[in-house]
Amino acid sequence: MKLVAEIGRNHNGCVATAEALISTAVEHGITLVKFQKRDIDLVYKQEYLDRPLKSEYGTTVRDQKAGLELSLEAFERIDKHCSKLGAKWFVSVWDVNSCKQMAEFDIPYIKIPSACLIYDDLLECARESGKPVILSTGMSTKEEVFHAIKVLGDSLDTVMYCVSSYPTPDRDIHFKGFIKFADYFKSNGFNVGYSSHSPNRLYPVIASMFADIVEFHITLNKNMAGSDHRSSLDPADIKMLMLEVNKLQIAAGEMKWGFIKPSEEYQIARLRGCRP
Repeated sequence: MKLVAEIGRNHNGCVATAEALISTAVEHGITLVKFQKRDIDLVYKQEYLDRPLKSEYGTTVRDQKAGLELSLEAFERIDKHCSKLGAKWFVSVWDVNSCKQMAEFDIPYIKIPSACLIYDDLLECARESGKPVILSTGMSTKEEVFHAIKVLGDSLDTVMYCVSSYPTPDRDIHFKGFIKFADYFKSNGFNVGYSSHSPNRLYPVIASMFADIVEFHITLNKNMAGSDHRSSLDPADIKMLMLEVNKLQIAAGEMKWGFIKPSEEYQIARLRGCRP
């Protein structure tokens, strides 16, 4: 089971913050991190980008969206930082240009985000990249998911369960649905992922019992400006999550029953040995 620390855009456009987030993940034993990449002129309509919006980046939506994006030079720096720490990184790509750019890096996966599952040109680009593809399935119908799987073909490595609300309310987690999802896709030969958008670490911990990849957002501080920080785990949360995941993995044991465990030997003599 692999854990993915989703940095996304919680770097707020600052490569030094991105590096700090990578370091935080590695310090807690997580060596796989994920970012997002967009060409904002392909992802957003021009009239939307031209709307007024005051932010630390400028006075329009365009200024804000552009300010949150990392350059290719920034990703080169991220690549070196990960290599130095023994970590790997990959990216959710939101458009064909970003897909082609990120495929040039030596990354273990290309991820299709839930919002882009319906775009065949992006799916085809990911398929042709030669990278294993992770498909996130939030906000999608079964028909849309199965169509995307067909387009991706043999490039598809992991199908990821996701609820695309930030933060996700408890009532919308539907963990029984995830377990059914995991059983179906594992039986059809795919790896299964769980992508958490909840600030509650309980859900990725439980998901580690069923998923091959568990992804959760991380932040340096939940009070930082930006849309995803409230849906993320801070360093204290990450520390506790790792302790709980490790305990659960030990407790999971083997998939068999009906045998005496070593710790029960003493109890046999004590509780069964006293009857005449």
